[in-house]
Amino acid sequence: TRPSWRVLRVLLPLATFGTGVAYIVFLQVRWGYEPSFSWPSWGRSVHHIGLLAVLTILADVVVAHLGERDRR
Repeated sequence: TRPSWRVLRVLLPLATFGTGVAYIVFLQVRWGYEPSFSWPSWGRSVHHIGLLAVLTILADVVVAHLGERDRR
């Protein structure tokens, strides 16, 4: 709950999301997927990275909430 940890809690979700986006772009460039409705299914391997980004955002919300509760 220290302010110095806040920077890490903000940058970690951004870094994981950016990694997922970069990997999707890499897959697109490498394999040259054609535009279609099934395009999102070609990036199934990135699902775990996206889930990690969501979980880090959730962890930030929980830690911020617990910090507010302790201050009261």
